[in-house]
Amino acid sequence: SSDLGRRERVIVVAATNRPEDCDPALVRRFSVRVMVGLPSKRERRKILKRYLTGIEHNISQEQLDWVARSTDGWSGSDLESLTREASMAPIRECIRSAALLKRRIPQTEQKGGDSSSQDGDSLTHTTHEEANAQLLDKFRNLRQVSLQDFEEAIAFWTGNHRSGGDSGNTTVEQKHTASRHTHYDSSSEEED
Repeated sequence: SSDLGRRERVIVVAATNRPEDCDPALVRRFSVRVMVGLPSKRERRKILKRYLTGIEHNISQEQLDWVARSTDGWSGSDLESLTREASMAPIRECIRSAALLKRRIPQTEQKGGDSSSQDGDSLTHTTHEEANAQLLDKFRNLRQVSLQDFEEAIAFWTGNHRSGGDSGNTTVEQKHTASRHTHYDSSSEEED
């Protein structure tokens, strides 16, 4: 048939953020190579704006410019992780609040005993049902993501969240190393 005489063409497109780790024999098979650099400030701003679509936030255009300037040398993937980290802050606050409420429940109630508070402090007495209701209410009324959430997320990803230092020339590799070795703990230890 006429289909046997036709040769179909296959185009293979590949992408990597680590071209130096690719097998040279594989790389030779590709006739065209296009190196795409890290996004500029303007491109980072567009990327951040796109990732914030659908997220309730109160970040102004000037604040978005600040975040774009502060993330020089970050890839699109880094910006996605940053936005995800910042947008989780209101949810983490709810979880911390629930942990604090749970700690206030008297031990007797947790063990199934008398529900009255042993120390007589009825203001701090909270039942499991009240704690669950408060948590659900807070989840329904989450606060908007703010610039402070982005500032804390940047500090987290650059490893400055504990030291308070400002290393303006943190490399992308240092950010990833910090993220591998730092575990974000959403417990309420800081608030005790």
